[in-house]
Amino acid sequence: MQAPNAEEIGAALALLIHDLRNPAATLSANTSFLRASDLTRVADDPDFTEAMDDMGVAMRDMMDGFRHFGWLTRWLTGQSVGGFPDADSVKSLAVGKRDFLGDGEPRLSIEADLPESQLPAQGGSALAVLARIFLENAHRHARGRPIRWSLRREDDRVIFEHVDEGAAIAPELREAAFQLEGQVRLKGRSDGRYGRCLALFSAGLIAETIGATVQADGEDGSAVFRVTLIALG
Repeated sequence: MQAPNAEEIGAALALLIHDLRNPAATLSANTSFLRASDLTRVADDPDFTEAMDDMGVAMRDMMDGFRHFGWLTRWLTGQSVGGFPDADSVKSLAVGKRDFLGDGEPRLSIEADLPESQLPAQGGSALAVLARIFLENAHRHARGRPIRWSLRREDDRVIFEHVDEGAAIAPELREAAFQLEGQVRLKGRSDGRYGRCLALFSAGLIAETIGATVQADGEDGSAVFRVTLIALG
């Protein structure tokens, strides 16, 4: 990726600060609520359960934000983004699902068309991280709707596709969706599918690090994120 200018870096940092402020506010408000609660009755108090659930989601969002912030800073300082092996089999995509869900969102519906055997691919261990980014994006932009995952080998490529029933990224935004300067353009557009804390930019960085490509495709009601990796063996 081309190095950004100071204005683009400033705009990206402003987005990060904005996105991290939301979960921080949630944690602050619910901490105040819990402090004022009668803790002898919390087991039967649905408000307490809701507050704890909200805090768990907020903590997940903050940790995601710091992770994306870390990748950005490493890239800006010329360091390696990943820690992903150069050659590895694609790990179970359930890893990405579990890391995103934790103990929550039991109604999230994912239909997966995956091969029975592992598919050796360059940097394949990073695919679970990318799948998790797409899950978070779908949770924001296609909430409650089914998600379909597929993984296949075509000649010298391993191809992963995430499909959900949300709005597809507008054609004129698809190339910019994974670039730093494109994040401001995505924000505030229903057909931009901006990912909190520059998540789609992180996906582009990770793909570049492992020699893969990431693309947005599809149409409204069948939005696609596609990752193409180099197959091995």
